[in-house]
Amino acid sequence: MNNNLPIITNTLTPNVRVFFSQRGEVIPNDDYSSFNICNYTGDSEEHILYCRNRLCDYLNIPLSNLITPRQTHSLNVKIIDSTTINSSELENVDALVTNLSDVAIAVNTADCVPVLLADNNAGVIAAIHSGWKGTVGKISAKAIECMLSLGATPQAIKAFIGVSICPECFEVGDEVVEQFRIAFPHVPEIIINSQPRCHINLQQACRQTLIDCGLHPKNIILSNICSRCNPNTYFSARRMGINSGRTLSGIIISK
Repeated sequence: MNNNLPIITNTLTPNVRVFFSQRGEVIPNDDYSSFNICNYTGDSEEHILYCRNRLCDYLNIPLSNLITPRQTHSLNVKIIDSTTINSSELENVDALVTNLSDVAIAVNTADCVPVLLADNNAGVIAAIHSGWKGTVGKISAKAIECMLSLGATPQAIKAFIGVSICPECFEVGDEVVEQFRIAFPHVPEIIINSQPRCHINLQQACRQTLIDCGLHPKNIILSNICSRCNPNTYFSARRMGINSGRTLSGIIISK
């Protein structure tokens, strides 16, 4: 923390930091308190800009070097390079990949899974928003394909799977269960059979996708923190509704 800024950081590799936000001070009847930079869930522009500026000061980067997409639960991945860093072409994008130094790429979540990836040797990082649709569609695999195009190798990639809804809280209908059965036929433990409805372990599904892409299991860190179980620390759309703040999960590589 820095000056009460509700940001947690971890060193993923020698030159790579991952960071994720907490709510900070929770103000009654304010579903955006106190730290939120997501600009498409109803929060005020003034509050969003204030939080973005505080985060960039903390990361010691200019505001233009904090890149977040407009997520839509798509399978679209965008490579951020010197020609697109200030681009507005981030609509309908749910994962970012870059090899730029001192540029923070980040995704917003409120129960969905943030997946952060880094190949320190190649200098390539990725930030992925993986809701249940993105998880079934294996958006993490698509992001890894983009990383490989920039010189990364699966064996060198390290991963951090962040705060998201736990399997006990993620109850789904039969149609969702069937899609997970098709997507992960060799990993039945992702689906937890219970009555009256089944539950899905999203973090484990994302982890399995990474392993199937060639990542070593020891290089994958799971937060095992549930957003819905901790509404005073993290935002949860299932608990608070979609018109609420979002947890920011990001990654940055230094020179």
